[in-house]
Amino acid sequence: MDTPTRSASTPNLLAVVAEDELLLQALVREVLKQEGFHVETFGTADAALQFLELHWQQVNVVVSNVRMPGVIDGVQLARIVSERWPAVPFVLMSGYAGLRNDIPSGVPFLHKPWTLDQLTEAVWKVVPRPGTPGPTAR
Repeated sequence: MDTPTRSASTPNLLAVVAEDELLLQALVREVLKQEGFHVETFGTADAALQFLELHWQQVNVVVSNVRMPGVIDGVQLARIVSERWPAVPFVLMSGYAGLRNDIPSGVPFLHKPWTLDQLTEAVWKVVPRPGTPGPTAR
């Protein structure tokens, strides 16, 4: 059983990661865990969408690769999330050039290879840090 590392006053942050490359999936998971997130990982955008359909209200950010096996890709997942659950922040990443025209407005895009700092900056650009007011808080 995992021992909680955050105090009870720190909100639980949940990140959903959709990435088919297992080493990169593990790296993103570990980086986000170090930033204080609980992380759910999926090898396809389809599986991530199934999870989101049940748990979107608990999700603080989705980080997704663009090209993956399955029916939908990361850009389509970003569009679905932004239409159905506009309050759920999204970060896209890809090693392929020329995809920026397809990305929904307001979604940060990381070109692979990215640095760990670029990943964390992109996430914290769309997710308010714990203890700071969120975009809807007044």
